[in-house]
Amino acid sequence: LCVSCRWGVLCYVALMPISAVFVGVGSCLNVYHQDTQSFPALTPYSVNEMVITLASGWAIYCLVLFYYKAQRLLAPMHPFWKFVLIKGIVFMTWAQSVLLHIAARYWPNVLPQERLGALC
Repeated sequence: LCVSCRWGVLCYVALMPISAVFVGVGSCLNVYHQDTQSFPALTPYSVNEMVITLASGWAIYCLVLFYYKAQRLLAPMHPFWKFVLIKGIVFMTWAQSVLLHIAARYWPNVLPQERLGALC
């Protein structure tokens, strides 16, 4: 159980920086952008979002499973709030990307492309 929980969280920790580099390089090369017109198609943006969503969900599941199984063993250390904080960070990272996607789709002036392109 501990091995599978550890791999779930470590995969998330490894995938987030890789995803950030992928987004940065793809944006500079002008191949990574939110193309809302061809959403069901497998674009770099949609693939990256699917991978991040799956990794986030798996990491949260592994953390909940680990806490459930180790609750009695760790009871003297009162780890509940530590687990809540870690799960909150994983969830809020995912929720931030979803909210930014919604904002960019329905309010395009919130994140102008000129500002994002200035980074490259």
